[in-house]
Amino acid sequence: MSGARVRSFEVLSQAKVALVDLRDRLGTGISEATSDLERFGQWLEGDLPRELASRLRKQEEEIVMAKSTLFRKELVVSAKDSKPSVVDEKKALQRAIQRAEDTRQRLAATKKWAIAFQRELQLFRGAVTGLQGAVDHDLPMAVAVTGRMLVALERYAAERAPDLQKVFADAERDAVPEGVESGSEERLPSMRRGSQEGQHDDASGEAAP
Repeated sequence: MSGARVRSFEVLSQAKVALVDLRDRLGTGISEATSDLERFGQWLEGDLPRELASRLRKQEEEIVMAKSTLFRKELVVSAKDSKPSVVDEKKALQRAIQRAEDTRQRLAATKKWAIAFQRELQLFRGAVTGLQGAVDHDLPMAVAVTGRMLVALERYAAERAPDLQKVFADAERDAVPEGVESGSEERLPSMRRGSQEGQHDDASGEAAP
């Protein structure tokens, strides 16, 4: 099994920070985009049609008033038995009719686009479902795993390697026979030589006649 080859814990720490930032940014972006689209849909389906309908009612009233003004003007007879000009009244009536027709077309287009927008909004929600799943599950899991890895590696690095000099010194003390003071490194070999020489002399004496 090969050992861990970690060059820098700072890289893992930066990766964790980047994952957290990505999770927060994506979550905020999806939430804000969804909220903006839903508010626009409410305006397109509710507020705008009501505003246009109210405007159309007023413009239709203006048409009625313009027709009434034109009708009264046409009934007027001057002192010279000539009818006054009704050019301005007719132009005012045409403008009122045109404004109402424009509003009517906008209202119809608004209803059409409201239906199309709801269809597109459903497609958007379906498209961001996977991304929302990553924000809610995958990215938090990645952050947690990276954090656990970082903690584990920091604990691993905190375990110091054994002090070889201390190990050798302890081994040397354990090797000294009981009753013999530990001294220089040359004492043990000299003691061993003395012991070996004594054993050699005893063997020579036993071999003599």
